[in-house]
Amino acid sequence: MKLLQANIITKLTVLLTIALSFSSSYAQTIDPPDVSFVSINPYSNQVSVAWYKSTSDNIAFTRIHYIYDETGLIKAKTIVDIQGNTDDTLLFETDTMAVFPFEANEVPLSFAVDAYSQNGSNSTSLREYHTTMNTKISTQTCPSQLEISWSSYIGYAVTVNSYKIIEVDNTASEIVLETVPANQNKTIIPLNSQSYRRFFIEAVFTDSKGNVRTSRSNMVDITSPIYTSPSYIRVQSVTTTETNSIQIQFDIDTATSFTKYQVQRSNTLGGYSKLIDVELDKTEISPYEFTLTNGFSPDTTMYYRLVAFDNCNNSIATSQSVPLFTCNASEATDTKHIVTWNMPNIWTEGIATYNIYRITNTNTYEIGSQTNANTFIDDIGTDYTIGSKVCYRIEAIQNTSNNPYISISNTACVDKTYRLIMPNAINPTSSIEENRICKPTYAFISGSYVLQIFDRYGVKIFESNDIEQGWNGTYKNSYVNPGSYQYKLHVVLTNGVTIDRNGSITVIFGD
Repeated sequence: MKLLQANIITKLTVLLTIALSFSSSYAQTIDPPDVSFVSINPYSNQVSVAWYKSTSDNIAFTRIHYIYDETGLIKAKTIVDIQGNTDDTLLFETDTMAVFPFEANEVPLSFAVDAYSQNGSNSTSLREYHTTMNTKISTQTCPSQLEISWSSYIGYAVTVNSYKIIEVDNTASEIVLETVPANQNKTIIPLNSQSYRRFFIEAVFTDSKGNVRTSRSNMVDITSPIYTSPSYIRVQSVTTTETNSIQIQFDIDTATSFTKYQVQRSNTLGGYSKLIDVELDKTEISPYEFTLTNGFSPDTTMYYRLVAFDNCNNSIATSQSVPLFTCNASEATDTKHIVTWNMPNIWTEGIATYNIYRITNTNTYEIGSQTNANTFIDDIGTDYTIGSKVCYRIEAIQNTSNNPYISISNTACVDKTYRLIMPNAINPTSSIEENRICKPTYAFISGSYVLQIFDRYGVKIFESNDIEQGWNGTYKNSYVNPGSYQYKLHVVLTNGVTIDRNGSITVIFGD
């Protein structure tokens, strides 16, 4: 093996222009050395040219050529003459030699070897050159990945078997990422967690003597962007508001590099359709709350999910698909209601408690809580003042002491049948309180209310807008005379139903 110094090479460099039609009898009698391989040290860009000695006798020296023009008439420059005739390898660096217009890591370089006899004749093997590989690397955007390409290894009487794509990691270890067939000259490398990366190509081939050889290309390096997909997207809260809007909170991994998301919906756990595309930065994803106005329908089960996309609009992460938190209420008896609910399984920690709320006459108050069961019996008793509609909402609280999430169901209602009965007589001086007042007996009445009392001349002597405030048989702080009086009752229930009653009531005195 010969290590050529730049100053020696410079002195030995001469320009050769050799015609392939050269017919000298000397050229035909000198057997040329066979090039075994040419290669580049990917770490130093040092070039290796290896050859087998000439089989001819009386060889004085071996000449190493740099082929600078391979079109038509082959043109070459001498790199060095090496005395003797042996199997050998020449090592040199192109950046210290004027003979090379390009460096070994810039373009493919071709080399040939000839033998010169002691009587001045020589072989002509310029067409039997070998060419180094040159590797390039680039970053692709869609998809986000690296593309490595290389020029083919070219060698006289050489059969290339395969190419190895080798990465040098941050510990200087060489890792074969892939082996590709000889007809392939590019490949795709996915991005990983490393920003700075280095690669080279190694050709595996059989030389002219049947020996398996390798040739390495230049090293390429690149600082590539590191894109991190979200490791999780979780549904953390599912709420239906009192106005039937849907609110879903998603918790997204803040380590992600991507900002494109899409809320999707399906009624079959398949065939999802887009509801909205959103761009979310890191300050908006933990959590992100999606609101769909008037999105709740009691007759349809819908599933919702959030999908993350990369810069090429490929799906990279998806939340679990969840239905809404639903509540139902039904009447078991006049005084008992059955409330059931179905909370989707979104919390790995489980549910700490369910709080049950009753809504009547625009008032909301908690009537119970429980841990496991999803059924509650509400006994309204004899409180008929609660109105013609009794509604319920369920609140689920996550089983964690660290800022638990809360989900709230839809509002489920029971419509009650109103009852309204007016007395036909009162005794203002009776010892029984119920007999002294003119007001209706009612059940499940709520809304606007007007009761008016008139004397026999049509003069209004009493009016009340409070169903609990009846007429006590007086007018201007004095009892009226016994006899018949007219009443008018007008009620508008909260559901819009109107009740109008007209009748007479008799006022009597005495037991």
